[in-house]
This record gives sequence, C-alpha cells and structure tokens, in this order.
Amino acid sequence: MKKIKAMWVWVALILGTLILNGAFYSSLPEQVGLQTNSGKLVNYVDKSLFLFLVPAIQLVIAIYLKWSKKSDLRIIILNAVFLAVDLVILYANL
Repeated sequence: MKKIKAMWVWVALILGTLILNGAFYSSLPEQVGLQTNSGKLVNYVDKSLFLFLVPAIQLVIAIYLKWSKKSDLRIIILNAVFLAVDLVILYANL
C-alpha cells in the first residue's frame, strides 16, 4: 500500500510540472532559454517543446528507476529537483 502512495506522489510531481508549464505557456517567449552564461540566457528551445520537455525527462527517468527497482524516495526526490529546476527556468524566462 505504501508503494502505491509513493508512486502517486511522483506522478503528481510530474503532472505538476506539466500543469505549471501550461499555466505559463502564454507568458513565455517563443524561444525559452535553458542555460545561462555570465547572466545571459543561452541554449534555447521552442516554447512548445519546452512545455513537454521537462515532464518527459521526468517520466522517462522515473520509469527507468522504477524498472531498475530503485527506491520510490529516490524517484520522488529526483522529480522534486526537476520541478525546482523547471521553476528556475520559468522565472529566468519571464
């Protein structure tokens, strides 16, 4: 039962990232900067790709870790870090 609850936590984190990206989609520039160099944004992707990029990476890594029998806590922490990184990217581009 505990494993099922933990799975829902990391699924909620992935969905939260997707919903967050969707909520800010109209406010983002056409090219979203993913990396900074000396305070200037570099390495851009199209905003429609960015909408699904981080959640897709989260999902692929979570499935891989689940398949390789890693702990659910590790998956939750990783997805929380990805959500935090997504927030930083959104903030830098608004």
